[in-house]
Amino acid sequence: MRHFSKTLPYFIIAGAFLALAALVLFLTLHDTHDQQVLAEIPSPTTCEPESGKDPESSNKPNKKKEPSSSAISTATETTEEPSSTTDRVSAAEDGDDEDSTRFFSQLEKWSDGEKYRATEKDAGDFAARFKSLPPAIQEENLNHALNLIPDANIILLTGLLFDKTIKPEFNELIFNDILNRDESIKLPIVRQVHKDRAHPCWSDAAWILDVTDEPTEQ
Repeated sequence: MRHFSKTLPYFIIAGAFLALAALVLFLTLHDTHDQQVLAEIPSPTTCEPESGKDPESSNKPNKKKEPSSSAISTATETTEEPSSTTDRVSAAEDGDDEDSTRFFSQLEKWSDGEKYRATEKDAGDFAARFKSLPPAIQEENLNHALNLIPDANIILLTGLLFDKTIKPEFNELIFNDILNRDESIKLPIVRQVHKDRAHPCWSDAAWILDVTDEPTEQ
């Protein structure tokens, strides 16, 4: 009993130390837990505007850029130019049609060899009217003349045949047409061409006269 009373203070002291140690451990664990909880809570963040951009500009509606007055003027001129070009082409075509109509009206008259007989003056007028046609429609109208002018009015074609101011290919077209005419019409004209060595059809005339054994003038 005496021994127990001596050791009792030691048990009390030891218990007090154990209780203190337990309290310190509890406080330490509790503080650690609170720090972990606080660490897991996300901190509030702010959205920073992109560099070089006005934050208020993103909320403003985009305005459509209006074209400048000079751009509108240029576009208008570009649009109108093809139209004016077309008008000029149409006007030129209308003019060609009028020239062709007048020339063709003369052809219709001379196509009736029984009613109308052409003279040398008529041949000169016919050649002048043909040469006054726009170059773009001369060949077309010459072909019409070759088809419509009869043998009785061949003088109209010979007036052009011996005209060296027209294109040489036109002289050749007329000469080839005459070669398909009656012999009584063809041979006198071939001989006449053969007399002029500067004529575009001279070599053809010489060959024809040589093949047909027709006498030629040297």
